[in-house]
Amino acid sequence: MRDHPAPSARPRRPLGLRAAWTAVLLLVAALLAPTAQASHHNTSSHQTHVNSMHYTSAGGGAAGPLDEQYCAQVYGSSYLSHAQARNFLEQTLAGQGDRDWDGTGGWRIDLWLAPNPCTSYPTQERAEIELEYHYAADWSDVCGGSYGYYNCAVSQNPVYNSDYGHTDYRWKVMYMVDSTGGALDNVGRAFINHETGHAWGLLDPRWDGDCHTPSIMHGSYTYGCQNWTNWWPSSYDYDSVVASMNGN
Repeated sequence: MRDHPAPSARPRRPLGLRAAWTAVLLLVAALLAPTAQASHHNTSSHQTHVNSMHYTSAGGGAAGPLDEQYCAQVYGSSYLSHAQARNFLEQTLAGQGDRDWDGTGGWRIDLWLAPNPCTSYPTQERAEIELEYHYAADWSDVCGGSYGYYNCAVSQNPVYNSDYGHTDYRWKVMYMVDSTGGALDNVGRAFINHETGHAWGLLDPRWDGDCHTPSIMHGSYTYGCQNWTNWWPSSYDYDSVVASMNGN
């Protein structure tokens, strides 16, 4: 996947201490342009995962400040309705039992749906949503490549995490194109899980055919590796995410 700065497509003001971070760094991870090792997480001092995945909120009746909220935003060029995108996203991320991301790492990943379109929330409320999924026919202006080809994940609002000694991010925005990431079938599920894997710091293959570990990050739906032909994350993916949560 490609990894380069790009203009922000998510204009939001950080709250409180977040206002100190005025620069938004966008790290774009787009489909089918390998740059890094699959199923392994970023271990540098500047990491691409969301900050909240290191922590868990007490209680379980509603989204806590350290849980992960997510929302869908559908644009006019997409064939999807908001309800279709939202419901399929919820089913994929948190409705598949041991085949989804919800509950990973002893519920340090605790996913909660924000049911309305992302842009409908007031600035302060939207700032509490960690993951956004934006659907359109084409995102080449954000992700690069030809029309309607690339999906990508974009990091926003860097924060220094003194607990773990690295920089991570407050928000992740996933840009999903109708042809793959917006498909309401197993193809769509695979790309949702793949791009969400970037929110947890998982990386892409270093090159085409880099199939060393079974992973949603380079499986048959995304990079064509036949050692992972499923649309859900592999055990290696979960292990890598937990290692990243633990600062390893």
